[in-house]
Amino acid sequence: ALRAGTTPETVLEVVEQVVAAGATAVVMSYWNPIERYGVERFATRLEAAGGLGVITPDLTPEEAGDWITATDAHGIERIFLVAPSSTDARIAKVVESTSGFVYAASTMGVTGARTTLGSAAGELVARTRPATDLPICVGVGVSTGEQAATVASYADGVIVGSAFVKRVLDAGAQTLMFPFVQNAQEAQSAVAACKYTPEGVRGMAAMSRASRFGTVKDHFKVANASVSVIVQVETPQAMANIEGIATVV
Repeated sequence: ALRAGTTPETVLEVVEQVVAAGATAVVMSYWNPIERYGVERFATRLEAAGGLGVITPDLTPEEAGDWITATDAHGIERIFLVAPSSTDARIAKVVESTSGFVYAASTMGVTGARTTLGSAAGELVARTRPATDLPICVGVGVSTGEQAATVASYADGVIVGSAFVKRVLDAGAQTLMFPFVQNAQEAQSAVAACKYTPEGVRGMAAMSRASRFGTVKDHFKVANASVSVIVQVETPQAMANIEGIATVV
C-alpha cells in the first residue's frame, strides 16, 4: 500500500468516492497515522468527506481524550474494541466511550481469516449486551458464509475484512502503475499504450505526487501535473499489451 502511494489523504479521498457511490463509509486505522496526520484535522476532513465513523483497534478510551473531543465536535462515531480477555468492568469502561457500534473481537490475536470460530465471540457478545444499547458487531476471523450466519445469530453485525481482500486477490486481477510522468501528454501516451479494452483493463485512475486520486481525465486538466497512471488488468492479453512499460503494484 505504501509503495502504491497510500496515505491518510488518499484514504479520505476513497471515503469521498464511497459516499458518492451511495454507501456508508467507516474508516479502520491504527492510531498513529491519525495522530501524525492531526487529530482535529483528520476529524474535520472525514466529516467533510462524508465518513461516519472510525474504528481504532489500538486506541484505548483512557488515551483518547483529544479524539473524543474531535469526534464529538464533528459528529464522527468512534468505535472501540472489546475482546474475549476484557473483564466486565473493562467492557463497561470501553462502551461508555464508544458510539456507533461496539466492535467485538471474536478471538485474541491479529486479524485474518480463520477456518473455525470458537465460542468466545458469542460469550463476549452476551457479556457486552448488559453494558450498552449500542449494536454489537463481531469481527476478526470471519471467513465463510457459514461463519457469518452463525455470528449473525447472536450479534447485530458481522465484520468481514481479510476474507473479502482474499476474494479480490484470488480473482486474478493485477494492478499496475506506470512510472511517474511529467505532463498530461506523457500520461495520455501511457494510457494509449495499454490498448485499453473494457474486457482487459478496469479501474483506470491517476495519482499525483500530492497523492490525490481521481480519474485520468481530471488530471489531464492540470497543466504539467506529475501523475502516475494506474490500471487494473484482468486478462493475459491486456497484460501482454502493456508488459515492459508498467510496474505491478
